[in-house]
Amino acid sequence: MNSAEVVSAVTYIFFVALVLALFVERLMEILVATFKYLEWRFKWEAFWNRLAEALAVRLEGIIRYQQTVAPWMAALVQQIFRRFLAEPGFPGEPWKISAAQVRKYGIRAVVRLVAFAVSLILVLALKLDLVALVVHVLKLLYPIAGYLDFLTSSQAIHYLLTAAVISIGTEPLHTLIVRFERLNERARQKRQAVKS
Repeated sequence: MNSAEVVSAVTYIFFVALVLALFVERLMEILVATFKYLEWRFKWEAFWNRLAEALAVRLEGIIRYQQTVAPWMAALVQQIFRRFLAEPGFPGEPWKISAAQVRKYGIRAVVRLVAFAVSLILVLALKLDLVALVVHVLKLLYPIAGYLDFLTSSQAIHYLLTAAVISIGTEPLHTLIVRFERLNERARQKRQAVKS
């Protein structure tokens, strides 16, 4: 495979991945909008309140029984609760678990999982393998990149990583494409410098 064919293959596969990432992003926006409408229509606020109360009970239990778990684990759980789910009460009062924060991060987590599942279905249906392509091109550009052979051992891992790349959205994928193009340009300039 000559360099023009490699560039064509890279461009095509990254274009397909970018289109799929855009499709998944828009699908998630539609699903979130639908969920918010259903939540408003059927008054599902009570669910988030109950979940916040259950998390508050768990946090209190962890704080109360800190001696029974590793200190780092108790500190980590408290940090997670405080950073993502809690808001401070009045001075001198303990932190309160916020139903709004529980809802925000709960929806975000579910959207990420659904986006990954949809991406994985698309990747398997199209047999799209970005990992093998990137490793192959890096080996062509930099022969020393043979140490990347461990990445080519499992097709399942390839599909999972490709689905992860597509599910994170167009912005990171676009950044990856730009970096890949810069890497290719630097390799081309080095080859030209050696020939001169």
